[in-house]
Amino acid sequence: MTSNFWGKLGGPVWLVVLVIVKDILIVTGGAVVLGKHARAMTSNFWGKLAAASLVFAFVAFMLRFPPWFLYTAYIASTVIIFISLYSYGSNVVEVLRKEQPE
Repeated sequence: MTSNFWGKLGGPVWLVVLVIVKDILIVTGGAVVLGKHARAMTSNFWGKLAAASLVFAFVAFMLRFPPWFLYTAYIASTVIIFISLYSYGSNVVEVLRKEQPE
């Protein structure tokens, strides 16, 4: 497989990169909270919705839905990913500000 495999399939490489960056940021924030407060961050509604929207977009891509539908699914997933990232980031900041280390 080439390094541009997903792109050769016609999929949105930018969406894959966005998902990877989001997950790295969420794991990093969770690790900081765990390290400073011995508390694990839990998933929330927006994270679950982001995962579901990505699965939906991927299935639509694999089933070769019309381009207008795919682009709509990609944009919807992107918006939900940013909301999810904001939600997780807000939770991390809130925990770090309120809780004192044990």
